[in-house]
Amino acid sequence: MAPALKHSVPVWKLARDLGLRVTDDPIAAVIKFCETRVTKILETFSDCNTLTELLDCVAAKLGTLFEIVTSDEDLREIQKKYVLKGEKIFAALDRELSDDVFAITYRRNRREHWEPEFVSVIDSRGAKASRVYFTKWHELAHLLTLTDQLRLSFRRTHVAKNFNSPEEALMEVIAGHFGFYGPIVKPHISGSISFEAIEALRRELCPEASQQSSLIGIVKAWPQPCLLLNARLARKKGAAIQENLFGSNDSN
Repeated sequence: MAPALKHSVPVWKLARDLGLRVTDDPIAAVIKFCETRVTKILETFSDCNTLTELLDCVAAKLGTLFEIVTSDEDLREIQKKYVLKGEKIFAALDRELSDDVFAITYRRNRREHWEPEFVSVIDSRGAKASRVYFTKWHELAHLLTLTDQLRLSFRRTHVAKNFNSPEEALMEVIAGHFGFYGPIVKPHISGSISFEAIEALRRELCPEASQQSSLIGIVKAWPQPCLLLNARLARKKGAAIQENLFGSNDSN
C-alpha cells in the first residue's frame, strides 16, 4: 500500500466523516470500520459460506441491486426498465456508461418500500468482464463507507482514469480486502498450497473472480506464510533498445 495514501487528506477526511478516532493510520481505521459492519451482516446471514454469498449478503444489507451489462442490448433493456419505473436519471445511462466507465451506482428516487435503495449497473462488456467481481466489491466499498450526509443525493461513477485518486485507491484496497475475505476463505483451505488448490478454491468460493485476482487474494488469505512470484523471460533494457535501432542478429 502506497505510503502516500496513508497521509492523503481525502482519506483522513473520510475517516473523520465516518466518526472514527484516528491517531496514525486512517486506512486501517476505515477497514476496521468496514469489518465491523460486515461482521454484523454475517451474524444476520448465518448461512453465508462462500465469497459469492458474502458479496450477495453485503449487497442486500446495504440496499443495492446489481444489474450486469453483457451487451449493448442488455444496456438498452436495463435503461428502459428503470425509465419506465420513473427513474429519469437512467435516461442518460447509455451515454454515461462509456468505454472508460466500469460501473455506475444510482440512488433510486421512485421505488416501492420493499425495493433496494440503490442500483449498481456493472459493465461486463469486452475486457471489463474480467473485473466484474472486483467492480462489484468496489461499489460495495463506497456504500460501506457512505456517510449520512451523502446518502440522500448519492450517485457515483466508477471511471478507470480515477484510479489514481486517493478515495478511489482506498476503495480498491477495501474491495481487495473483502473480495477474498480471510474468515470466509480460511475454513475451506486444506493441504498444501498450489495453483491447482487456488483454482479449486476460486471455483468453489468466487467463480466470477478472475484467475489473476484469485491468485493474489487467496495467497494473502492463506493461513501459512507463502509468496506469489511472477517470473518471465525478458531481455535487458539496453539489448531491447539496440534491437529496435539496428534489428535482431538472430538468423531465424
